[in-house]
Amino acid sequence: MSPGRTRSTAAATTVLLAGLVLVAVALAGWSLWTMRNLESRAVPISTQIAPDETDPAVFGRYYPLEYDTYRDNYQMARAPSKYGGSEPYDRLAEYPYMKTLWKGYSFEKGYNEDRGHVYSLQDVRSTPRSPAQAVCLTCKSADAPGLMAKYGEKYYSMPFAQLAAEAVHPIGCSDCHDPRTMELRITRPAFREAMARRGIDVDNATRREMRTYVCAQCHVEYYFQPGISKVTFPWDKGFDPEEEYAYYQELGFSDWVHAGAGTPLLKAQHPDFEVFQGSVHQTAGLACADCHMPYRREGNVKVTSHWWTSPLRHIDGTCTVCHIEDVELLKQRVFYTQDRVKDLLDRAGQALAGAIACQTPGADAELIRRGPANRGTGAAVDPGTMAPAPRSPPCSGLYAAIGSHTQDYAPESPPALRTVGRDRRAYPGLDARIAAGTAAPAPRRQRGGGRSHRRRPYMKGCKATRRNRAAR
Repeated sequence: MSPGRTRSTAAATTVLLAGLVLVAVALAGWSLWTMRNLESRAVPISTQIAPDETDPAVFGRYYPLEYDTYRDNYQMARAPSKYGGSEPYDRLAEYPYMKTLWKGYSFEKGYNEDRGHVYSLQDVRSTPRSPAQAVCLTCKSADAPGLMAKYGEKYYSMPFAQLAAEAVHPIGCSDCHDPRTMELRITRPAFREAMARRGIDVDNATRREMRTYVCAQCHVEYYFQPGISKVTFPWDKGFDPEEEYAYYQELGFSDWVHAGAGTPLLKAQHPDFEVFQGSVHQTAGLACADCHMPYRREGNVKVTSHWWTSPLRHIDGTCTVCHIEDVELLKQRVFYTQDRVKDLLDRAGQALAGAIACQTPGADAELIRRGPANRGTGAAVDPGTMAPAPRSPPCSGLYAAIGSHTQDYAPESPPALRTVGRDRRAYPGLDARIAAGTAAPAPRRQRGGGRSHRRRPYMKGCKATRRNRAAR
C-alpha cells in the first residue's frame, strides 16, 4: 500500500472515530438530560392512581415536585399581602362595623381570614358559625364529589356532622385533575350547570380556559336553593353585580333578614371569577393559574407551582413576566390600589352601620333622597322641591360623611392617569409630583433594550398571551 493511500485511510478512520465519539457524547448527554428530568419521579409517569383517589400524598408519589409546592400551602403568613394572607386573624375585630351589618346572620358569630386550601376541612369543622348542612363541605374537601355521587342531591341537605365525619382530605389534587390522565377537570356540578345555562359546554373548553375554570368551581358568588340547599350560581343574567342582583330580585331570594333593620339582605361570598370577567388580565389572555400558580424551575424541570398564594410572593415569576417595571415600584402600585379599596370599604361600612344605628323613622329614605346638588354637603333634599329636608339630630354627621366619600374618590385624578401612562399610574405621591411639574411621561423601554425583556425559558411571556388572544 502506498504512503498516500495509508495516510488517506488513517484520516478517514480518524474522522469516523471522531464522529462516533460525538454521537456517543450526544447520546450520553440526551440520556443524562432525560434522567435528570425524571430523577425526581419516584415511579413511572404512566400512573396507576385509582380514579376515586383523593389523598394528595398518593399523587405526590408520582409528582413529587408539584407535591412539594402543594405542601408549601401549610405555611401561614400575612405577608406579602396587606389585607389577606393566610394567618387566621379575626376580621370582625379588624372590621368591627361588620358585626352591625351582619346582625342576625351567621357571620356575626365569627369571621376569620382563611388559612388556605390545605386547612379548608379543618377550618370548616371548627368555625363558630356551626354549619348545619353538608352543603358547606362542597368546596372544603376533596371528598365532596364522592359524597355527592354517593348520596345524590340529598347530599346538600344532609347533616353536616354526619358527612364531615366521612370527609378525610382537604382541597387537593383530585379537585382539579383526573387521577388517571392528570387532565384538568370540573368536579363541582354547580359550575358546569351554570355555564350550561349560559350556553357554554365546559367539556369543550381549551386548556387555557380550564386554568381558570377549575378555580371558578368555588371562587364565585353562590347561594343555596331554598328547600333543597343545592349550591347554585346566579349567572343567568350575567356576571355584573347589577345582573346578579336582578337575578335574586326576580327569584325573591335573600340570605337573611337583618335583625336590626328588618330588611332582607344579600351577602356576596367571594365573586373572584365574576370580577375577573372583562378585566385587563383576562382580556390579555391570562388565566388564574398564570399569576397564582406560576411556573418555576427545579433543575431542568419546569414545574407549575401548586402553592396557591399572592402573586407578590413570586413576583419575578408572575408580574415581571409582562410588566417591565421595577419590582418595588410594582408592589407600591398594588398596595396603593389596595389601600384605596380598603379605605372605601371602611367608609362605606361605617356609614351603613351608622345608618342602621340611627334607628329613626325615615332614615333610609333620607339617604336615598340626597340630591346630586347637595352631594358633599350632607344635605338631604325633598324630592318635590329639591330643598333641604330636615334630618334627625342623632344622625347629624352621617350624611356629610357619606356625601364626602364619593367626592373624595370620583373622579380618580384623571390628569394624573393620562400623564404617566398605563404602567406608571397610581403611585403614592404622584399627584403632588404632577402638580409640581416633576412627573413627566416615562418613555417606554424598547424591546430587547434591557434585562426585563429577556424571556425566561420556563415561563410564558407576553407573546404567549397574544397567541392565546388570537386563539380565542
